[in-house]
Amino acid sequence: MGRCPHNKRRVGMEKKKFDVEFHGTNLFALVPLLLFVVFCILFFVVFKTFDMMHLCMGGYVALIIGSLLSKNWGKYWDAVATGMSSKIMNELALILLIVGMFGKLMTRGGVAQGFVWLGDKIGLSGGGFVAFTFIATCVIATATGTSIGTMFTAFPILYPSGLLLGADPVFLAGAILSGAIFGDNVGPISDTTIASASTQEYTNKPGVADVAALTGDTAYFHALTRIWENMAGRKLYLPGGIGSRAQGEGFGPDYELNNHTAYCETCASIANVYWNHRMFLATGDSRYEDVLERALYNGVISGVSLSGDRFFYDNPLESMGQHERQAWFGCACCPGNVTRFMASVPNYMYATQGKDVFVNLYIQSTAHLSTSQNKIEIRQTTDYPWDGKIRMTVHPEKKQTFALRCRIPGWAQDRPIPTDLYHYTGKGKGYTIQVNGKDAEFRVENGYAVILRKWKKGDTVQLDFPMDIRRVEARGEVEDDRGKAAIERGPIVYCIEDKDQPDSLIFNKFIPTGTMISATYAPDMLNGIVTLEGTAQAVGRGGKTTDVPFKAIPYSVWNNRGAAQMAVWIPTSPEYARPEPLPTIASRARTLTIQAPLQKDAPESAATEGWAWGVNDQWEPKRSSDTSKPYHYWWLKRGTKETLAYDFDQAYTVSGVEVYWLDFDHYDGNFRVPASWRLYYKEGDSWKEVEATTPYTTTKDAYNRLDFKPVKTTGLKIAAQLQKGESGGVLEWKVIPAPDKL
Repeated sequence: MGRCPHNKRRVGMEKKKFDVEFHGTNLFALVPLLLFVVFCILFFVVFKTFDMMHLCMGGYVALIIGSLLSKNWGKYWDAVATGMSSKIMNELALILLIVGMFGKLMTRGGVAQGFVWLGDKIGLSGGGFVAFTFIATCVIATATGTSIGTMFTAFPILYPSGLLLGADPVFLAGAILSGAIFGDNVGPISDTTIASASTQEYTNKPGVADVAALTGDTAYFHALTRIWENMAGRKLYLPGGIGSRAQGEGFGPDYELNNHTAYCETCASIANVYWNHRMFLATGDSRYEDVLERALYNGVISGVSLSGDRFFYDNPLESMGQHERQAWFGCACCPGNVTRFMASVPNYMYATQGKDVFVNLYIQSTAHLSTSQNKIEIRQTTDYPWDGKIRMTVHPEKKQTFALRCRIPGWAQDRPIPTDLYHYTGKGKGYTIQVNGKDAEFRVENGYAVILRKWKKGDTVQLDFPMDIRRVEARGEVEDDRGKAAIERGPIVYCIEDKDQPDSLIFNKFIPTGTMISATYAPDMLNGIVTLEGTAQAVGRGGKTTDVPFKAIPYSVWNNRGAAQMAVWIPTSPEYARPEPLPTIASRARTLTIQAPLQKDAPESAATEGWAWGVNDQWEPKRSSDTSKPYHYWWLKRGTKETLAYDFDQAYTVSGVEVYWLDFDHYDGNFRVPASWRLYYKEGDSWKEVEATTPYTTTKDAYNRLDFKPVKTTGLKIAAQLQKGESGGVLEWKVIPAPDKL
């Protein structure tokens, strides 16, 4: 449970103009800091003076010199005064004050002499004392959270002690400085952290929401809101996942929401919950809870199996059967994050503000809440999200007038998410709210039904959100969702999986708009779920369509019965469905990368092989930048020679290939068609280059065909020379069999 500060001061932030200007260049703003560093070196190292007053005077001199370089002295000293009077600097000063007091106590208490006595007693040499000094300053800096304070504490005590024990002065000073800095950095909070935070405007992490709420900084909220609106309006997947690209685990351009290649890292969905929860706590706006709920019931729990021991790192919205949960990962962030997150879910159900209570999530439970003037027990009885009926019994410790704010889910207000990225195709039924069996009097505020009354023990609230089966469509800018619709019931996003279809196929189907769909609770299926059933149309290879029953399951429980084809977005007309293609030489082949031998004189068999995917799936690219379906890319390889190979299921006589090269921009490194390439065929245990009869080409947005003298082989290998400074990849690679008559 959180407390909601309700910070609504989200004033527009204009672009900052630096009002302190310097003669020549604003880099001269660094002069005072650089001079201060020089004074530190002079006092600490050269003169061996460890007096705070000396260093303060050095700082004042540096500031005075800096003012002489500024164009406007008034603005310069105003900035200095503002910094001195800020809350953050006061906290920093308090930390240093306390450290200084402890340091002086230890100095006058004869601690230095004690160290000398102890070192002499245990036979601690000068070199050993240097090591001891480093450890001691680390501990002090970690505990106190200040590197500066540790230096001023340690130098007067440890430095003279070490010299008396024969320590090298340079090494001893280095041990104090490095130990203080190291301990400061590993400490949970430090003066360095506070000081640096006061100078930064880091606005793309959830923690900023907390900073903004605590400080009341409207500029932070302006930036955060812009980021959130861009995410929720242009980059949010329907199940609540975020992040379309595996490269760099990040976002792509606006409306790049490819389904087959969606990254949607499980950890990112969890982060989406955290971020939206904090945005709600700061604003009291239910739109953040709407996104939180969507991510929670779909994007997060899809990341873990029903058995609880297998995990998705990424969560695509389509699969050809190549995607399965794993027991563990080399980068095992998701398993640990999931287990930690699940334990935190009760914290997101309620929030309080003053006397009022916010009800955000509907989960059968008993909660004990403390408001500013009361203690309240709330019992929820519900089968949500399978059923939209929620009964709450309110037990305040004392009778009191306060507002119970019950969230009206966005989906119950004909709004899948609080932006126009997605929309329902029709209107849903209205919701009802009753108190003690009678229609409740309430107003709607920020997406909450505000029930203001004098509450007593045993009062009941009945909410009824109709669980209509809804069709969802995306904005036209989302290319991969054009001509398709998703299915929802309540907050649950559904998908179709091949296990439940009579022909075990997914992509050959479309569900016309207006198709009747019914819901059935299946207690013995996937730990108990509500399934959706209806009649779809299947498109055959000749274009003929036939009626075929379909069954849909919650997206969160797919792949709990083994590898499977799956899709969330289903075509609504035949032109967007794909008949099951006939197998080819390429589609039956095993795809791999063959890296260079470990040493130049090593045999070919010494080369290392790696698994590859995506180039023989028979999905036709629209262009070289079409990453909507699986493809192969050489991530973080730039200007190198890379390979891609087919291992055929048997020997074939082939005479040509067609290669569709990858080419698109990426913030972590661009992908380009290769500078050149060669094709090899396998003969025994070695590779030989084919005798090409047509030129090698690297044309964008088209298949590059290469014909060659027919060969009978069990494999082919592409060796691509990447452009200088650029990476590359292959979208699709076809193999052309030789004519029957040569």
